[in-house]
Amino acid sequence: MFRASSNHNNEDGKLSEKSVLTSIEAYDNGVNHKRQIFDWSEKLRSLKEEIANLAIESIARFQPVAGDLRFIRSCMELAYGFSRFGRYAYDIVDVLETIGPISACDKTAVLENGMRHKISLLNFAYNNCRIRSSRLL
Repeated sequence: MFRASSNHNNEDGKLSEKSVLTSIEAYDNGVNHKRQIFDWSEKLRSLKEEIANLAIESIARFQPVAGDLRFIRSCMELAYGFSRFGRYAYDIVDVLETIGPISACDKTAVLENGMRHKISLLNFAYNNCRIRSSRLL
């Protein structure tokens, strides 16, 4: 179970980062990636559900100790967070499609402050999950 949830969280982390970066590209360059980001968002939601199912199965079958339960909970929370990033990426491109071209707008504050901060948090969570998973496996 630990290997499976770890692999799913690694996949989640990469896919959520890709979704966010692609939505930033859409915001910055006006490129429409709505369908692709929607598909990635759905994949992230599906992976979140798979991790939840693996967690329930492992609790029922293996009766994990406290440390293992904390890891299982962390995997579930990370999967949920990565799923939210995918949904937010989709929301960005959906709003862009609704309001139309924004090429004349000054996007500096959003791109330099907001987006970079979100990407650094995403990378932090993803890297910590990988480090923790490698210790357990």
